[in-house]
Amino acid sequence: MAVAVNTVFGTVFLADFISRYETAWGYIKLGIVWGSIFSLPIAMILRYTLRHCINLNMTGWVLIRYMLLLGIGFTFFMFLIFWAVISIGADSILLVLLGIAVLSGIVGILSQYRSLLKCGSDYDEPIIANLEN
Repeated sequence: MAVAVNTVFGTVFLADFISRYETAWGYIKLGIVWGSIFSLPIAMILRYTLRHCINLNMTGWVLIRYMLLLGIGFTFFMFLIFWAVISIGADSILLVLLGIAVLSGIVGILSQYRSLLKCGSDYDEPIIANLEN
């Protein structure tokens, strides 16, 4: 989800979509590739952290806040690495692209809020019961 949001918003910004829509396909391909490369480590860390938090019996809302803050922090860190590796343009677009990356991370995590709530220790219906239906 985060890679898709990042690709769409990044393409709209970088391709100046309204006036140069023909360059959008190239940005979409680059966005998917680079977004996947830099999002994979974040996803792996968040998955490991989620397992750890479940084992600590965190409540659903604490789990959501914790994952959201970690996701934003890791997104910021990975964006700085991305910017150092790729350095695609003037520093004037750095903050816009960082904002797009952070927004994408937030959307990606919040799109899973129901699942995160169900992973919390305060959820009264077991996850397995939902899988049986």
